[in-house]
Formats: sequence, C-alpha cells, structure tokens
Amino acid sequence: MMNVRDQVCGTIGKRMEQLRLSAQELGDATGDTDKTAYRWCKTVLPRTQKIPAICKILQITPNELFGFEDAYENPKTEIKEVSAKGGKMEDAIRQMYEDRIEELRKRIEKQDSYIEKQDSYITDLQKTVERETRRSEKLEEKLDKSEIHTEKLQTTLEKLQEKITLLLQENTLLKTNAFQAESDSRKKASGE
Repeated sequence: MMNVRDQVCGTIGKRMEQLRLSAQELGDATGDTDKTAYRWCKTVLPRTQKIPAICKILQITPNELFGFEDAYENPKTEIKEVSAKGGKMEDAIRQMYEDRIEELRKRIEKQDSYIEKQDSYITDLQKTVERETRRSEKLEEKLDKSEIHTEKLQTTLEKLQEKITLLLQENTLLKTNAFQAESDSRKKASGE
C-alpha cells in the first residue's frame, strides 16, 4: 500500500507533467518558491493550507490528490460507502499530519545534534582561549623578568662603562706622568 506522502507527491508530479507545468508556475500559483514546489513532487508533503491552491492549478479534487475516488460523483454510492471513504480521507489526513510531525521531529533531532556539535565546538574554543590566555600570561611574566634582567644588565653595563672611563683616564694620566717623568729624566741626563 502506498503511503500518503508518496501518493500526494506522485500525483502532484504526474499532474504537473500532464499539464506541462513548471515548478516555478506551481510555486507562483501557491505563493511559494520553485524549490518548494519541486520538493512537493518528490518527497515533501505540502502544508495543508496549500492544498486548495495546488488542487486548483492542477485541476484535481483533494480526493484525487490523496488517491480516493470522489464518492459524490457516483450517484449509486451508498451512504455507508461515503462514510467509509470519508473515514479513509480522515485517516489519510491524519497520516499526512503524522508523517509531517515525524519529519519535523527528525529535523528537530538534526538541529539538536547540530546544536550539541556547536556547543562542543564552543567549549573547545573556550578551552583553547583559556590555554592561550595562560600561555600569554606566562610569556608576559617572562617578558617582565626579561625587562628586569635587561635593566640590571643595563645598570651593570653603565657601571662598567664608568669604571672603564675612569681606568682610561687613569691610564692616560699615568701615561702622561710617565711621559713627563721620562722627559724630565732625559733633561736631567742631557744636563739641561
């Protein structure tokens, strides 16, 4: 037995083919996109409020859309048969809604799964941010220590430069004194 979705989608597709209607034309007639109309002839049941517009453009009755004979067109049909057909129609509509609800449940499950994945991704990102923050803090501490060390080295270098300058001055003074002493001793030796 064909399920309601296959019946409705098959009927829509068949009638569109017979009437040479495009998905765009069906979509325009129902106020939907051509993509939505295309899905109606494949796997997606149209919303209930769209059925009258679909039947109108496809030139069929709702019973034909759902695959039922129109009981009122046959004058020999007894009341019991009409009731039975009506019951089938109600069952078909109920089935259509149940199929629709199941489809929505599946979508919700997919969305929930997607949300869980996103939450997991966000949690991983937060962990990465925390890890990088700690790393950055450690690097800042090292930088601070390095700056303190650099300042100490700079101070030591300045002190060493001062000592070198003093030593150079002393050396120059010693050379000058030595040169002067040598000059004085030459003068004495030469008798001046």
